[in-house]
Amino acid sequence: MVIHSEDGTESIIRSRSDSQGIDLLYDAGLYDKPNYETTSHEIDIVIMSRETNKVVKSVANKIKMKCTHSLYNKTEAFKEEVEKRNLKMEEVIFMGNDLNDVECMKQSGIGIAVSDSYPQVLEIADYITEHGGGKGAFRGIVELIIESRT
Repeated sequence: MVIHSEDGTESIIRSRSDSQGIDLLYDAGLYDKPNYETTSHEIDIVIMSRETNKVVKSVANKIKMKCTHSLYNKTEAFKEEVEKRNLKMEEVIFMGNDLNDVECMKQSGIGIAVSDSYPQVLEIADYITEHGGGKGAFRGIVELIIESRT
């Protein structure tokens, strides 16, 4: 959800539980939060946005996640991010909610749709989160990942 004021400023509403997900990964030794801009984590996270948005970039910096934006062709950018880490597509999780996420979800090893995604996204998802985007969906996935490793 975006709040757009008449002066052009934007704000977003998000759950702090998603931010806590980063801390859970860090505490589990799976994510190097202080050095989040590197690609040497066991689990690496990138927010990929089609539009340039200062608010999204600000949130990413605050919670220590990489963020790429102005991605008209998200599929190509996704491939580049995967190649940069010397991964195979089947080793990657892609979480999305909108039509421009569908192709990335199909190409990834696991395509995750947040529960409030568009119907076309929900149809192709390998997994659908319990919570919506910005409402704890990321945290839920983190908990599943950590649980699967114990």
